[in-house]
Amino acid sequence: MIYARIPGLLYEGNWTLGVYLDDQANSDQADSLGSILSGQAGGIFEVLGTLVGNPLPPKQVPINYEAVDGGHHFTVPGLAEIESERIHHPMPGQGSLDTQVTGVAVPFYSGAASIRRTKVMKLTDSELSFEYEGSSSLIGQFEFSGP
Repeated sequence: MIYARIPGLLYEGNWTLGVYLDDQANSDQADSLGSILSGQAGGIFEVLGTLVGNPLPPKQVPINYEAVDGGHHFTVPGLAEIESERIHHPMPGQGSLDTQVTGVAVPFYSGAASIRRTKVMKLTDSELSFEYEGSSSLIGQFEFSGP
């Protein structure tokens, strides 16, 4: 999980950025992910790394993820909780919307995404904390590969 605080416009930089790595990753996997996410391996993270003014040390922690009925729930016990849900239809009795978009370009991702509403987005790390709810979120599947 990558988390960030971006104080102004994306391209102005001075981001605070941290990473949680799953505690089930072995040391080779953790080292490889650290190399990739720090930008040392090149690619998109090398470019985005120039925008980070305050990199936080990575933490290896238990990460739990669950997807149920179009919603997503992600927790790092004691540090982070993110939960999304489908957007409720504005007309009573119509259920939920399943809105999808393509061609979205956001940091780290540019594929098809489902638009969701955040029920909870909370980070309570001593290095960086915030809490939001009711804002939009994008859910998509991606894959990075390299040499």
